[in-house]
Amino acid sequence: MRNGFTIRPEAIYDDKALIIGARFTSSALDGARRAGRLRFARIGRRKVMRGSWLLEWLDREALADDAAHT
Repeated sequence: MRNGFTIRPEAIYDDKALIIGARFTSSALDGARRAGRLRFARIGRRKVMRGSWLLEWLDREALADDAAHT
């Protein structure tokens, strides 16, 4: 399914943008951060992620999913 949301490597995203735009769940983002699989930085109380960090995380998750199904 395509929803028209593009993750740009040089952009900065917060949870709100990813939940609304890319339809991630807050539990998926929180779980990945707690497990150390998704890099993030804090700006005040906000947790932000570079697009390149998100793309790396998605690539690793896809590879892990593929490995689990082979």
